[in-house]
Amino acid sequence: MATVLIVDDHETTATALQRLLRISGHIGICFDSGARALRSIFESPPDLVLLDVMMPGMTGLEVLRALRSDPRLRSLPVLIYTAAEEPSYREEAFRLGAQDFCIKGETKWSVLEQKISHHLADSLPA
Repeated sequence: MATVLIVDDHETTATALQRLLRISGHIGICFDSGARALRSIFESPPDLVLLDVMMPGMTGLEVLRALRSDPRLRSLPVLIYTAAEEPSYREEAFRLGAQDFCIKGETKWSVLEQKISHHLADSLPA
């Protein structure tokens, strides 16, 4: 059972992801703010982060930049799950070290679930 931190300012999306993760056998912890999520991650890193890009205050890309600046968190799997479709967001996310980039509304849950499982398998000890 893996712990997945969900960072999304839309409560409906975060709650739905949390429920779907639970069905998949994972623990989903939700944060509606990048700054609060970072404090939690620095204190107790999860196994994977699902990160929205467009959030008030601190954007998802700023969160990702902060994570990658900490040597302990450089290999923490981060999957971007956002409505921001602009290619520049995708390019910046991968440049900063995101493992994947999924568009809300276009990515089916089954595909997102496969991506989560894949990146967890790559990061968790055998």
